Amino acid sequence: MGFAFINYAMLAGLVAVGLPVIAHLLSKRKFDVVQWGAMQFLELGKKTRRRIRLQDWLLLLLRMLLVALVALALARPWGQGGIFATLSDGVSRDVVFVIDSSYSTGWEGKAITPHAASIDWIHAALEDLNPGDTAALIDARTRTRPLIVPATTDFGRVREQLNDLPAPSGTSDLSFAITEAMQILSTSSNVSREVIILTDGQALPWHLEDQARWERIEDLRQQPSIPPKVYAIDVAGQRGDSTNFSVDRVELSRNVTVPDFPIRLRATVRQSGGDNIQRNVFLEIDGQRLPAKATEVALLPNGEALVEFEHRFDAVGSYIMSVSLDEDNLPADNTASAVVTVADGIPVLLIDGDPQLDPLKQETFFLKSAFAATGNAPWIRADVIKADELGTVQLADYRVVFLCNVPSITQPDADRLVQFAETGGGVVIAPGDLVNGQAWNNLTLTENVPLLPLDFVKIEQEDTTAAEESVTVDHQTLQVPWLERFRKERGIDFAETRFSRWWGLTPRVAAANAELAEKISDNTVSIPPAQTLAKLSNEATLLASRDWGDGKIVQFAVPLDADWSTLPARNDYLSFVHELVFALTATGPRRNVNVSDPLLLPLPPNTKAADWVVSGPTGDSLPLAEVRLADAPTLSYPDADIAGTYYFHLATDIPESGEPFVVDFDRSESDVSQLDDAQWAAITDSGTIVRVEEMTNITDQLKQENSRTELWWLLLFGVFGLLVIEVAMTRQMVLGGHAALDVEPAAA
Repeated sequence: MGFAFINYAMLAGLVAVGLPVIAHLLSKRKFDVVQWGAMQFLELGKKTRRRIRLQDWLLLLLRMLLVALVALALARPWGQGGIFATLSDGVSRDVVFVIDSSYSTGWEGKAITPHAASIDWIHAALEDLNPGDTAALIDARTRTRPLIVPATTDFGRVREQLNDLPAPSGTSDLSFAITEAMQILSTSSNVSREVIILTDGQALPWHLEDQARWERIEDLRQQPSIPPKVYAIDVAGQRGDSTNFSVDRVELSRNVTVPDFPIRLRATVRQSGGDNIQRNVFLEIDGQRLPAKATEVALLPNGEALVEFEHRFDAVGSYIMSVSLDEDNLPADNTASAVVTVADGIPVLLIDGDPQLDPLKQETFFLKSAFAATGNAPWIRADVIKADELGTVQLADYRVVFLCNVPSITQPDADRLVQFAETGGGVVIAPGDLVNGQAWNNLTLTENVPLLPLDFVKIEQEDTTAAEESVTVDHQTLQVPWLERFRKERGIDFAETRFSRWWGLTPRVAAANAELAEKISDNTVSIPPAQTLAKLSNEATLLASRDWGDGKIVQFAVPLDADWSTLPARNDYLSFVHELVFALTATGPRRNVNVSDPLLLPLPPNTKAADWVVSGPTGDSLPLAEVRLADAPTLSYPDADIAGTYYFHLATDIPESGEPFVVDFDRSESDVSQLDDAQWAAITDSGTIVRVEEMTNITDQLKQENSRTELWWLLLFGVFGLLVIEVAMTRQMVLGGHAALDVEPAAA
């Protein structure tokens, strides 16, 4: 049997008990007594004086008790167990339902999926709630979605949200969802407060290794005067055979390509559990399997295999490329997709730092020739300008800008390139003997943040007197996807390129420019990290890059002509410069994103933002906002909080006719093994969470836990009764006066 209060702050009202005492003392103030007439011969008897004094004390105590009962009633006391349980059948409840909607809850190995079982259970639980009870609903996915907040007494709204829940997708974070639920309950007022988690019993969503999370959960639970009860319900039961096959995320050689140019994609196929087995793997384009591209992989128990496909598109447009498996009990991870954009030639700008009358001596000659080598319909359309013309060109008309042996540029021109990169453009700096390294090092992205990924130090030269081999490309350093094809085992001769000279490239903090290094050190400026993409055989940096906004800045140590290397003479040169452009064009507003990343698309000409909608996994068509990127109108959808495929399309068209986006997710839950006894113990031993074994007895268990009875109404009855007694006593004393007094004559 227990007793407590809901609102302890209201107990401060007990200090008002002293008010009747203060009033009584004030009424006893002494006054000057004037003797007059025959009154001096009258005197109250001792018995009468005692009775009057007793009535005064009783009335004072009655009034003090009356004030105390009002203060206690406002504090809303409740009792649990014992005689309190007999006073009421139950109490009002605030319930937050947390439904695990991660893709593992779509397991189809039984008659009903765990996700569908969770929905049915909540529908049944709503039937057991009474008028005055409230319910809230949280959809736990990669991004936790509070669907009904604050808690409501309109259970019809809760049912509508349950019926409209999208299919399971992504992963979930149940520990975070519990935190969200407790914050909802912190504003509730009913005596019984409960968080009910419906899950399929996987360990991953609980984050048991993160002790700080669980300490915060327990702290939040203990803060209210009535700690909420947290129940975990495993709706999946025993799965039986939990073998599962899955496809990891697709990795593309490029996101943007041109017609008839090969694009490669690869993915890892995994088996969770199982035995030695052969599985068919398929390539799909816009949901259609290509039988000619099917392959077969051998999988060991808990094993994996890498698959790779190559494809050429014959028309411009946006396509969804997928790697898929035949269906199993968990269909959500049998397919992995990515969007590829096929463009009709990519516009690039070549800036020549040493214009010559002889085309063969121009810094951009080999680049422009390589881009034009694909015939009448070049994959890349290149324009050439002089360095001093940079300020007159509209950079928004291009996707990539090459600065070829440009001695230096002004900071205003650098600012234009920075804005170009921020909005998705690629900037390539290919230095030669004319480059003023100090001037380039002084250029900035923002205040005190250098434009270049690495500092130009000085021009190095091959030691022709040494007996060592010539300086070439260290092909082992070619690790990023677009460069991997040029490794010795896959390329033709890129790795055999010989270099006679190169610029030394050094990180800013270790640069020879001590003044700038000290400036950065004094201001503790955070420099965006530079990534080394390729090195020479003598370990000097050949190629580096830095992400900036939605774009990228790439820095070579050599020019892209034949002055310092044999690169233009390599068979791989044409493929190399094309792959570089395609890799940089893949930056900018992306079509393949993660949950909660914004979806952005340049507003098509001759249309308005109001003409467009977005359709996603929920099946709803929602309006799009218009934002401006690089002063260009752009369609934006910031709330892609559910993994799946989205389409930007005209409101009058079907979704599949529009521009696709893929919102991808982590596939950690493909291992559907359930929590073992030790893991369940880690969740429940602290007492924060109570595990419920059977769904059928959950209601009875909740009633048993909530046999608490609010007592404020009893106290209000007491207040009413005391008021009646106080009025009766006061009336008797006033009306009776001294009629019944025992008056004795005064002594002579």
